[in-house]
Amino acid sequence: LDSLLQEKIMTQFWIGRLLIGQDLTDEQYENIPYPRLELHTHVVYKNAEVGLVLGMGVIGPLVGAVRGRSWQSVKTTALKGGKIGAGILIPLAPLMVEKFIYGNEDERIYDRAFRLRHHESQLRADRWATYGGLTGLASAAVTGSQMLNGGMVGFLAGSVSAAIYSNLIIKKMKPGKS
Repeated sequence: LDSLLQEKIMTQFWIGRLLIGQDLTDEQYENIPYPRLELHTHVVYKNAEVGLVLGMGVIGPLVGAVRGRSWQSVKTTALKGGKIGAGILIPLAPLMVEKFIYGNEDERIYDRAFRLRHHESQLRADRWATYGGLTGLASAAVTGSQMLNGGMVGFLAGSVSAAIYSNLIIKKMKPGKS
């Protein structure tokens, strides 16, 4: 019972780090009861982000612009493209992780999860995507729009915002950068 409680506490630290940017002690960083779960969660986030960026941000709008030549057509095919992109890539996430870690010893899997806990840009992208998705869902509920569309748009907006913040704003603020 004691070990189950300890694993639950360590998983809560990971979720706190992921969702609210909670600072962890070195001991808390190192105690990873489910490294495989942390890897799977990370890859699900990344696949959702890539699927939505490609589907809603690139391929869908291009198809809509070429076929319909109207803003409504671009919007409709962007939403459809996001559903297809995320719908294909999210289910592939577990297969990708297992293929990647197949044959790796437990220490390598643990090491990857440990490094992800320390990678602030990756955590920021996942955190902002989560908040964006929840905001999109809430907005859709308030306006009576389709919940899935609201969640997708919010998730994409959070992901793109985090990428801009991490790669443009934070990097420019570092000493030695001009």
